[in-house]
Amino acid sequence: MRNFNLKNIYCLVIIYLLSATLLQAQDLLTISGTIIDADTKENLPFAALGFKNHLKGTTTNENGEFIFTFPKELVNDSLIINYLGYQPKAIAVTGSSKSLVIKVSKESVSLDEFVVLPQPPEYYIKMAVRDIPKNYPTAPIQSYSYYQEKIAENNVNILLNECVFKSYAEDTISEHQLVLYKKTENEVTFMKKQREKEERKAQKKNKNSTDEKTTEEEKEDFKITDFFGGPKQILNAANINKLPPFMDSLRFNEFNYSYDRNISYSGKNVMEIKFSSKKRKDKYKGQGVVYIDRASNAIVALDFSGDIRLPALLKPILFVLGIGLKRPQVAIKKQYQERNGYWYVSNCKVDIKLNFTKKKMFRKNEHSLFQISQLYNINDILLENPLHIESSKQFDFKNKDYNAQIHNDFNMNWNQINRIN
Repeated sequence: MRNFNLKNIYCLVIIYLLSATLLQAQDLLTISGTIIDADTKENLPFAALGFKNHLKGTTTNENGEFIFTFPKELVNDSLIINYLGYQPKAIAVTGSSKSLVIKVSKESVSLDEFVVLPQPPEYYIKMAVRDIPKNYPTAPIQSYSYYQEKIAENNVNILLNECVFKSYAEDTISEHQLVLYKKTENEVTFMKKQREKEERKAQKKNKNSTDEKTTEEEKEDFKITDFFGGPKQILNAANINKLPPFMDSLRFNEFNYSYDRNISYSGKNVMEIKFSSKKRKDKYKGQGVVYIDRASNAIVALDFSGDIRLPALLKPILFVLGIGLKRPQVAIKKQYQERNGYWYVSNCKVDIKLNFTKKKMFRKNEHSLFQISQLYNINDILLENPLHIESSKQFDFKNKDYNAQIHNDFNMNWNQINRIN
């Protein structure tokens, strides 16, 4: 067991958990503000904003706040705000504005309509899967997206990765090019003394060696944040054809399904179908909601939350090292946006909680709660003349050196990007 250091532990945990308009030189306008509930005045997190006639948009942050930058040529278009359970709100865009407060109103359809539905919930999920080819684009598309990975230890931020990706998607093909990247990193406190002790041992072992690279590689073992998350899973989440287990008809017997209510989303009458695991299957157990447009059978949003049982391989390693890890908690949200009869991914958010305990014989145990938040937000979708990403510029998810993979062909800058602050 001595060969399993901290790097191995974090690798195993995370590997298991996470099995153009912008490109042109142009004048830009910026509007910013907050989206709130018209009645309660509560801020609405992760509301979608997009233009009526263009596939360009952004998302509010956890506090319902947004900063939206767009080309001046779109100034006469309408900005549409969509939020599950609320009426869509259109506002005229006349120029740069700040500190807007946009109120949106709830809208729901009577639950009585569900009483007379002739089929069980599973039937409508089947219909939604059947109609994927007609509800989602089948032609190749190109997009520019903003990716954010934030890691906090005991509510203190220790890592913020921000990326801009240019992507090409067609059926099962997903190609990505890293265009912009920035990183902010702070020190991890969990097991700090033990990690420093191991580092001193490594330095002492190599003090007579002229191979400085070996010492640097030893130091890299302690960059714990390198092994949390990464963009691969969430970037590929845009593919509607990769069905989660609760939408696979061959696995319907593993879940309980029920109707909840009718709500409004993007001006559509949407049914909510709740699901929950009957028992732990494939290490997962959870619950969530599938949102389906009743008129077209389109899946317009997905919610899932649950926990994951630790793999058997990891348990003895943690035991030997005196480290406890509670079942990781996972929450996933994904929303789509409709344009001209087709639904395109708008945003996706993944949250993971890892609760570690270092058990000590004669001293107080050491605890750390790691919270990993990943956000993927589409900034721009281009439908005309989408191009494959050159093989030499395709992002290598296994390569941790992001700076070496930047290919900013058109000199984009962060001021052109709709970030989620």
